[in-house]
Amino acid sequence: MGLVSRVSTALRVPVAALRAQQVVGAVQSMRPGDTAIVIVATLISARLAQPVGLGLMDVALVAIANGFFCAASMAFNDWHDVREDAINEPTRPIVAGRIGRSAVLQLASALSLLGVVIAWTAPGWRYGAVAVGVVGASVAYSMRLKSIPLVGNITTAIVHSFPFWCWLLWEVEPLRLYLPLCLVVLADRFGAEVIKTSEDVRGDRMSDIDTVATRWGPVRAMALGCASLVLAAMAAWWPVVAGGADPVYVFWTVGVTVLLAITCALPMVRALPVEVVARDVVRLHRIGIGIAVVGLLLV
Repeated sequence: MGLVSRVSTALRVPVAALRAQQVVGAVQSMRPGDTAIVIVATLISARLAQPVGLGLMDVALVAIANGFFCAASMAFNDWHDVREDAINEPTRPIVAGRIGRSAVLQLASALSLLGVVIAWTAPGWRYGAVAVGVVGASVAYSMRLKSIPLVGNITTAIVHSFPFWCWLLWEVEPLRLYLPLCLVVLADRFGAEVIKTSEDVRGDRMSDIDTVATRWGPVRAMALGCASLVLAAMAAWWPVVAGGADPVYVFWTVGVTVLLAITCALPMVRALPVEVVARDVVRLHRIGIGIAVVGLLLV
């Protein structure tokens, strides 16, 4: 075997490993678990909203577009938040060296473009126009609004709940279950985002990012976030109180209330630093939301 052949053979394995590592990093930057939940949530909310005039293909296009928007938002956030992630989430793909920043930015741009193209393919120009606005709001959050307490949290709550409330862009019938669930998701996302500032308070302070936790303290941020989760649970009971819910929905609401109650009780029973408790609350809440979304299949 010649020298060139030996060198080529020696380099082949590390190059293949490097490429595989980059692929893994790209997939991780899109947070596939969150993206999958967004797609499923879009399909479930469509079944609950029953948008007039939309067929299965139309609904599928909207779900795919929302999936692309979610993946793009996650990747763009990874690209932008390298400094904070080095402290708060050192295992993120860019910080860990699995993929370069420029590659993640290119990925986020491509995903956004694909999502916008599909959004304008879906019936109704309003969805395409609002989808572009959602992408813009997501970028604005990472670039600037994240450092404006409450404003940034409200913005990201609106963006992240878009897969649920997007069907309001069409005629929806009936509203008795769908509208309360939109309010549940909006309040839940706001609360979760505020609690997340308690988890990230150390890195945000060192990066001079002004959040609810850095301005008013992580304990107060935790309290505000949990209060919003309580409001989400109360909104879920609206159809039950109004008398328009069947037993399956009542069962689902009880389950959601229990999950949110456990999530909010965790800070009071764990005698640990608030940042550590916030991390556990965020993880528990994420599991609970996944269960709640799957549970909507029964409603």
